Amino acid sequence: MARANRSVSFGAVGAQTVLVLDDDELLGRSLARNLSAAGFACDWTPSSEKAIELASRGDHVAGIFDRRLPGLDGLAACRAVHELNAALPVMIISGADRPQDIEECIASGARDFLTKPFEPRQLIERLQVLVARTKHENRLSVGPVTIDMRTRDVAVRGRRLALQRIRYELFLLLARRAGRTVTTREISELILGRRDTSNAISVHISAIRAALGRDRHLIETAEGGYRLNDVA
Repeated sequence: MARANRSVSFGAVGAQTVLVLDDDELLGRSLARNLSAAGFACDWTPSSEKAIELASRGDHVAGIFDRRLPGLDGLAACRAVHELNAALPVMIISGADRPQDIEECIASGARDFLTKPFEPRQLIERLQVLVARTKHENRLSVGPVTIDMRTRDVAVRGRRLALQRIRYELFLLLARRAGRTVTTREISELILGRRDTSNAISVHISAIRAALGRDRHLIETAEGGYRLNDVA
């Protein structure tokens, strides 16, 4: 079958959607039917490039990628997806089950690995556990701050904050190291990708504080950087 850069959607509108990457259309449609029967919606594509594009939109709760694909294989697609959307958990399905095969899958950013052949029930059960576990892992709470890393929603005392991408990444970095100072150099290198940007960092911090409003005191100026207060 030609590897058309296309995708097909299955399942009810509004259901949790799983991204399926498999160049075998019969298997892809079979997976889609089983997912739909379990209450999931599904976007299926035979193209790694299309899967990467779809994953970047942040519309999926999980991905199921076949490892062996012509051209860009499932592991390469998983690595690319992990760089674009690290919050999306990917399960690799493969006929190879040597320890080194599993290690390669984990190294690509995959969260789970399932060996072919498998029963549909086994896949659904593993997927449900993966989605439930990831929901917990993707939620970060620090004092009155809650961050959903999958949807990029930030809330303080239940009030949602609207943050631009860079300011979200900066706030997330501070939250992950709550109570500790994050230096301006670290912020420059990890968030802005360059050095000597203290003025730019100050602008972003001021904008985040403005969004926090009466909770602006949560971000403290520390020696050499900034710190998120982990006390409400």
